[in-house]
Amino acid sequence: MTRPHHRVLNGLWQWEPAAVGHPEAPGPGAPPFGRPLNGTILVPFPVESCLSGVRLELQRVQQKAMWYRLVFDADGLVTAGGTARLHFGAVDWMSAVYLNGAELGTHTGGYSGFSFTLSGAFDLKPTANELIVWAYDPSDAGSQPMGKQRVGSIAAPGGDRYTPTSGIWQSVWIEPVAAQHILQLRTDANLTHLHLLVNATRGSAAFSVIVEGANTTARGVSGALLAVAIPAPRRLWSPEHPNLYNITVTLASGDSVRSYFGMRTFGLGSVRGSGVTVTRPLLNGNFTYAAGWLDQSWWPDGQYVAPTDEGLRSDLLAAKSFGFNMVRLHQKVNPERWYYWADRLGVMVFQDAVQHFGDRPSLEHFTDDLTRMISERYSHCSIVQWNIFNEGDCVKAFLQSNPQTPSNLVDLVRRLDPSRLVDVNSGGPANGYGLGDVNDIHDCEL
Repeated sequence: MTRPHHRVLNGLWQWEPAAVGHPEAPGPGAPPFGRPLNGTILVPFPVESCLSGVRLELQRVQQKAMWYRLVFDADGLVTAGGTARLHFGAVDWMSAVYLNGAELGTHTGGYSGFSFTLSGAFDLKPTANELIVWAYDPSDAGSQPMGKQRVGSIAAPGGDRYTPTSGIWQSVWIEPVAAQHILQLRTDANLTHLHLLVNATRGSAAFSVIVEGANTTARGVSGALLAVAIPAPRRLWSPEHPNLYNITVTLASGDSVRSYFGMRTFGLGSVRGSGVTVTRPLLNGNFTYAAGWLDQSWWPDGQYVAPTDEGLRSDLLAAKSFGFNMVRLHQKVNPERWYYWADRLGVMVFQDAVQHFGDRPSLEHFTDDLTRMISERYSHCSIVQWNIFNEGDCVKAFLQSNPQTPSNLVDLVRRLDPSRLVDVNSGGPANGYGLGDVNDIHDCEL
């Protein structure tokens, strides 16, 4: 979902370490309003990465808490009485945001985006707006999902562990919006219809949608699912032919966004061969063998962050060049742009929920991250399967406290998204429970 005018705030910010405070209840303390910070950082590269520019002596130990500061102009970005939204792609793991001396809000979750409305008490000024961000990341000392990040990898890298990715690690941007504007646009499409859900501010709002390339228009009301018939669709999405349709959604208030969708189905069906009927995954009704690799999506210089958009794209082009049609994105939720390239290039994605590595995982944090991942990446046609658990990473601890946890989470995922397959536990103890859609075995001798 994009609007025509926005301002990206990536670039050189001020930065310095912050005191952690009480480890069981970390908080930002007094924000450094009105003063320069002691160092600089290149946003959105994480503190520990080479491309961040943070001094090497600070990178040799984990900086659990930190301050960011940016002073920027907004002249011409928002007209008098207008509204804007400030977006963060992701901050690992806990954050608090302040603008011009007032707190905008807080966020918890290292892989989910968040935003704030800038109006009233948070009006932008033409010049010298002061944006301050506090970030805290306990990495594997905490109870939250952190993927393969390990504090110990700072001093002893190796194996399947990564150096932590702390602080801001996805883009920051501002976009002007109408007083009544679109908050979320969610799309999915089968072989005959586009299903569209628009959520807007200030209650229900009428909207129109134009589907380019299909000579189709429709009208709906925000908050209610709209089914738009696509007459005689010939442009289905597949790895061989990643066809996409562009759409424009416009509220009666004038707020407008552009997006796209791919028409495809992915589910289980019966396939007969050699006199035997078996269950197989079907893409657009046809058996498609999904062949690919475990994609770590990690870069030596930027860690969780690709150095350029071309670098982000090349990660998926590499899979295509090997003749693969699928990747399993492992232990990470990537920026939206990565999924755009998967949609555009034709790469099926098996998407992992991020795991916790440690002896005290939080089911609340895990469930929250899982829910946000599905909600935020729902509209990408390249994603065909959700993977809840990997091996025994944190499922073992959850099974000890509540054996029903895998079943409960499968039910949750199916409520959130009934259109995709569910893998309850890739190569782990809950795989044998008969839950989900996939029998997922890890065996290096196969």
